[in-house]
Amino acid sequence: MSADAAPGDDLSVVTLTFDRAWTDAEALEAAVDAYRELAGFVVQETAEAYEVTLTDLDPEVEDLADHFANHVLWATITGRRREAGAAR
Repeated sequence: MSADAAPGDDLSVVTLTFDRAWTDAEALEAAVDAYRELAGFVVQETAEAYEVTLTDLDPEVEDLADHFANHVLWATITGRRREAGAAR
């Protein structure tokens, strides 16, 4: 995952890039649904990545983009663990 914001940048718009090989689409969708009340989301797919633009971030939630990215990672890991357990 990468972000295009640098320290001191205006964080009213943040774009995160998630590598498709490491990110489950359902996990990304679930995270967007979970955080929808805290920010606006635009998800674009490329051949290699999901690019997620967060807008109108809730100013009362510090590090919102980081929390969102962690949620995507957590949901991807737990989903893949569940799939691996079901395949056994």
